[in-house]
Parts: sequence; C-alpha cells; structure tokens
Amino acid sequence: MVGPLGVVKVSGIGQARHLISSNLMAVERRGLTQLEPGAAALMVASATGLIIALGLADRWRAFAILSALGARSRQLDAFLWIGDV
Repeated sequence: MVGPLGVVKVSGIGQARHLISSNLMAVERRGLTQLEPGAAALMVASATGLIIALGLADRWRAFAILSALGARSRQLDAFLWIGDV
C-alpha cells in the first residue's frame, strides 16, 4: 500500500509479489522495442567501419613496405587490385 508522502508499505509476501509484478509490467515496452533495432544497426555499422579501417591500415602498411623495397608503380597497382596474396 502507498502511504502518505509516497511511502510504500508491504504487509505480506503475496502483496509484495503483486506490487513488484505490477510495477514491472507498467514499464513502457514500445519505446524499448523501437530502441533495440537502432542500437543493433549502430553496432553493426561501427563494427563494419572498424573492419574496413583495419583492413585499409594493413593494406597501406604493406604498400609502404613494398614501395620502400623498390617496387615499381605497375607492381604496386597490381598489389592494390589483387589484394593479399
């Protein structure tokens, strides 16, 4: 029971169970279900971006090493188009 000034008093276990379950059911679930797909899409986009960025960083590192070793322009172009071998 809610007493004066919003103080909750529970007199038995059955009443406590009813109070807890009614408060849990009162949560607005529609807003949460609309939030979940947006959060999932954001995580997928960030993970995809991270994978692409790491791949490009690795590719540029290998490109710089090949360039420093004296690879010709045509060989470097072939490396970029073919990928990791």
